[in-house]
Parts: sequence; structure tokens; C-alpha cells
Amino acid sequence: MSLTDFLTWAATSPGVNGIVGFFESFAIEWIPGFDALEAKWKRLTTMLISFAIPVLATVSLWALGARPISIDSVWVALTAGFSAFFGSQLAHIRQLVKRQGSSITRRSRL
Repeated sequence: MSLTDFLTWAATSPGVNGIVGFFESFAIEWIPGFDALEAKWKRLTTMLISFAIPVLATVSLWALGARPISIDSVWVALTAGFSAFFGSQLAHIRQLVKRQGSSITRRSRL
């Protein structure tokens, strides 16, 4: 896989998920206290990385001359970050609802 191929992959949702997963597993192992952070701080970290990776990959492709940069290419990168982040959060939705004490169901009854 060439650098251009890697950066093209990194600008997609599967690429973002793979890279974020690598960074988070690395952070849990090597950064003291990361695992002890509140869930909202971990989600914020994941969200920032999820949006930064595809944008940086797109800008890097432009800097290497492999792809012209446009508002559309940046939009596609942000969309990849959005879908990667929110797709990863769906796995945790049950835990979030339990933590809120079923406040979602209480609101819907009102």
C-alpha cells in the first residue's frame, strides 16, 4: 500500500474507524488515566479524532499533489468523520440510556 493509497483509505469511514481504534487502544495502554476519564471526555476525544483524521488525510493528499482540494473533498472528509463517529457510538447507546435512568422514555410520555 502506497502513502497515497493509505491517505485515500484514511479519508473514508472504515479508515477513520480503524485509525481511531488504533489510537484509542494505544491511549488506553500508554496514557495514564485515559481509561479512568469520564465517558463524555472519551467521546469528545473520539469525535475530535474522527473529524481530524479524514480532513488531515484530504489535505495531505492535496499537499502531495495526488488530489485537488475543493469544498466538496473537504465535505466528503467531514461526512466520513461524522459517519465513523456516530456509527461507533451506536454500540454504546444501550449503556447511555441505562445511565440516564430511562429519562428518554419519561420525556416521551409527557
